[in-house]
Amino acid sequence: MRVKKQPQPIDRNLSCAGACQRPFFRIYDDILSYAESIQHYIDSGALAGVGELYYPIRLKPRGANRLNVLVQNGVNHIEIRNVDINLFAPQGIDARDLQFIEMLLLFLVSEPSARLLPKMQDVAVQNFKNAALFDIDAARITLPDGTSLSAREAGLNILKRMKAFYSESEFTAAYALGEMLSYQEEKLTVPEMRYAERAASQFKDSYLVKTP
Repeated sequence: MRVKKQPQPIDRNLSCAGACQRPFFRIYDDILSYAESIQHYIDSGALAGVGELYYPIRLKPRGANRLNVLVQNGVNHIEIRNVDINLFAPQGIDARDLQFIEMLLLFLVSEPSARLLPKMQDVAVQNFKNAALFDIDAARITLPDGTSLSAREAGLNILKRMKAFYSESEFTAAYALGEMLSYQEEKLTVPEMRYAERAASQFKDSYLVKTP
């Protein structure tokens, strides 16, 4: 009889925000392989369930978030979990940021696909941790070829490629993509446009404090 191990507690403190979990490598060859690679960690006790996989991007089925439902019904939507509440937008998020997420996903679909091996997933995990740092010039992003850029440079490079990709698209004028991409670019080039900078400036005397 196989005894299921007790799941390990998940660190949810501010500096980790769920990212201090051990790396959970997934297989993206197809939905079944993806589900089985997660189920492996659940069976070993490393995860209490699929909902405990605190990664910034998750594939979700329609209805109950269970692996068997995902295998049976396929992916209904992609959950983007690394978008913080915008303190300066009444709805909690700026419409231009929602549009950017959509256009970024479409841009990425157009990119050549590559098999996401464990080593690459490990680098990706460190990248999204680094990208969350306040100082985006000191934060480093490692590219697939092993070179690294500051988070600011990496972001600007993506926006440059997106602008080139959408330059001849019929959507560009109809949906004001140029204006939206310029808005994202300003957040990387003009410090006072960044939400984090604005929050630190406006609320530093209220509740924001530096921790060691």
